[in-house]
Amino acid sequence: MSPEADSSDTLPATGEEIPAPIYQLMPAHYVPPEPLRRFTLRSILIVTAALAFTWGMTAHQIRQSRVRLRQTYARAELPNCLARVNYGLRAYGGRHTFLQRVFGSSNPWPPVMPVDAAGRPFLSWRVLPATYYHQSPQTPKPDLSAPWNSVQNRTFAAARGNPYNINYRGVAPSTQFFAITGPGTAFDGGAVSHYADLPPNVIVVMEVADSKIHWMQLGDYDVTKLLAATGRLGDTITGLLPDRIHILFANGEVWALSPDTPIDALKPLLTITAAKAASRDESLSPYRVD
Repeated sequence: MSPEADSSDTLPATGEEIPAPIYQLMPAHYVPPEPLRRFTLRSILIVTAALAFTWGMTAHQIRQSRVRLRQTYARAELPNCLARVNYGLRAYGGRHTFLQRVFGSSNPWPPVMPVDAAGRPFLSWRVLPATYYHQSPQTPKPDLSAPWNSVQNRTFAAARGNPYNINYRGVAPSTQFFAITGPGTAFDGGAVSHYADLPPNVIVVMEVADSKIHWMQLGDYDVTKLLAATGRLGDTITGLLPDRIHILFANGEVWALSPDTPIDALKPLLTITAAKAASRDESLSPYRVD
């Protein structure tokens, strides 16, 4: 059989319809898919920039949320901490008042701390009231004859539960409260004999932000510098929150003042003699914040 005869056998018989190509069987609106394109450097850069922008916005929102949460926590916790400071001061002062009356103790108010060879105390007043915050038998006691950063006080320094640092920033245990110290203040040795003798209007403790002073270490406000200051309270003292600064009065009341408070309004309440004749409500009520 010849090749021509073999080819003729595969053709359709006369009268049969020849099948159309496959693309002619598709609907009229059919568009064949385009071939796949590779990513160009430009497209990669655009996608990378878009992802980086999205991640940056998300990270910024997360940081802002964390700041708001910390401020909410601080706004509620700072007054509670100062109330506990007042409790410790009253517990210490009340105890030594009782000892003076019954046993003739020679430990008057303010807290008398041991001193070094140069006559400088090596422990803060904050240590003695702190012993009333740690009531567990397992809690170590401070060694009042050793410096705050000594081996003897290392365990007590690391103990939790004291109100001097709310620790919401995850920083070292630096104090967030300074006493008002110096001539004529509540912490002036010899000004009064007992904590209960302080006039109710005198300011005892004020807030401080980022003090970098360990709560067992010496560090407080100097009344001479405060009396010499001018302008706004926020220009001299910085609080943890941008809209308020907390203060503790001798009668245990905790007030939050605006940083815009004129510091001159505070000055009559910094010393015992001036506070006896001053009116807290007249001086500070207009600047008090909730």
